[in-house]
Amino acid sequence: MQKNHKKTSEYIFAILKARIVSLEYPPGMPLNDKEIGKEFGVSRTPVREAIKKLEHEGLVTVLPRYSTTVSLIEINDIRWAFDVRLRLEGLAGAEAAKGLSSSQLVEMKNIIYMLRELAQKNPQDLKQVSTLHGEFHKILYEGSQNPILCDILNSLHSRCARACNAYLNRRHHSSCDLDQLQAIYQALVNRDTEQAACLCESHVQSVMNRLKNALL
Repeated sequence: MQKNHKKTSEYIFAILKARIVSLEYPPGMPLNDKEIGKEFGVSRTPVREAIKKLEHEGLVTVLPRYSTTVSLIEINDIRWAFDVRLRLEGLAGAEAAKGLSSSQLVEMKNIIYMLRELAQKNPQDLKQVSTLHGEFHKILYEGSQNPILCDILNSLHSRCARACNAYLNRRHHSSCDLDQLQAIYQALVNRDTEQAACLCESHVQSVMNRLKNALL
């Protein structure tokens, strides 16, 4: 029962996260745990656990006994998130080049294929594009085999992705990212730790630069 309860909470978390990152749930939108529970056909408990995890990732703001809203996108928060992520992404890439399993590499290859299909057919599908990008990076971070690093980077990636969806041209953003993800994937396949670290850092720096230009 406990295992199923945890799976339910994780499922709700993943759905709500995708909606927030893709801006389907815009900044400032109120979230009602009772209504969410009704949508998913569950009690408030797994919903509250999912919301607690969203709060941990900086995606919702919770005022106890008052309200829960989708967090605002603050410029300073974006800058700080990217600054920290830039310094950790290379470490994750280097460790992942050593630790990723063959099955994880296959998953990453499939994600890149699906992203290319989306780029041609429906690049404006923010939810699907964001979800796939998130899955690629989640596998990368898990490949580092460092749960603390993985937890921190997953949170940072969510914040950065939401900012990109808010301020960058999705078609151009996706096209640039795809080439970079392909290069990262190849370095990981080659087990090239130095190249993987360099490409991961370059990827984050590239997104930072595009975002900075968009905000100027």
